[in-house]
Amino acid sequence: MEMLQHDSNAVQYYTGFDDFEHLFFFFQCLGQAANNLKYQSSLMSPQEQLFVTLMKLRQAQDNKAIAILYNISENTVSKIFRTWVNFMYFQLKEIDTWPSNDNVKEYLPGFA
Repeated sequence: MEMLQHDSNAVQYYTGFDDFEHLFFFFQCLGQAANNLKYQSSLMSPQEQLFVTLMKLRQAQDNKAIAILYNISENTVSKIFRTWVNFMYFQLKEIDTWPSNDNVKEYLPGFA
């Protein structure tokens, strides 16, 4: 993770976040529960586990490639991914991602 702190291009490529600060902010927004997940690999920090999950989502990396990169088993990659995807779902599901009906109506094109 240290190398990513100074390489915005790598952060953007692997995760879609503009830079390390945005990635770290997202991690912090997930709350303290991220440090207490039921399945945590003692080999990786919670930040590294989040990075692996985002990398897998954005790059469609297979478990074997990630396992080799981090020197962990494919099974561990799979457990980390499942745990974090479920965790992010429950943490982020309350965010309102759709505009209100009033906003939609305001920006609809006019038909003559």
